[in-house]
Amino acid sequence: MNLHCKKCGLIDLVRLARDPGNFLRKLNFDLCSILKNTGTPMLTTAFYAVADYSTGMLRFANAGHPKPILVRRSSNRLEPLANASGRGQPALGLFDDPPYTTSEATIAPGDFLMLFTDGLYEVQGQNEELYSQERLMLDVKNLLQHPPAILFDELLQVIRTFAVSGEFDDDVCLVGMDFVGLPPAKP
Repeated sequence: MNLHCKKCGLIDLVRLARDPGNFLRKLNFDLCSILKNTGTPMLTTAFYAVADYSTGMLRFANAGHPKPILVRRSSNRLEPLANASGRGQPALGLFDDPPYTTSEATIAPGDFLMLFTDGLYEVQGQNEELYSQERLMLDVKNLLQHPPAILFDELLQVIRTFAVSGEFDDDVCLVGMDFVGLPPAKP
């Protein structure tokens, strides 16, 4: 396969694919170039992760996206995946060269990584109460032993029940990665 496309920078992205922070920096650079030419402001968040199933190493970078939840089923714990610096990083396309950093976490068989858009928790309930990230964590914890498809369906129903309108006001996307570990050795 020939990936030497100087015009679109595809070869650059392939080289950077294993380094989430630099990958997001390249995407940001390209997006800033496009937005400067169009004059159209845009807010684009992104979370990029690379998982190594042989070591359980998860490398990730976050560009203004809600912190994914790492579900540790074996210990019934939830961990928001925060950047190593503990500080948020800007959305893509806002600044010319933001310092997106690569952070790491170790995942174990049985762990589940849950990614979502902010439309999942920016829902208004009775008396103008908002469905918060804290409430999301509690509801996920109550459902964490379910397989991903059921967990997602049940969580969406819980939030719809909370919502005054019975629906979401913003776009909602849920993506999950179930880590099963190394494939079984062949005899």
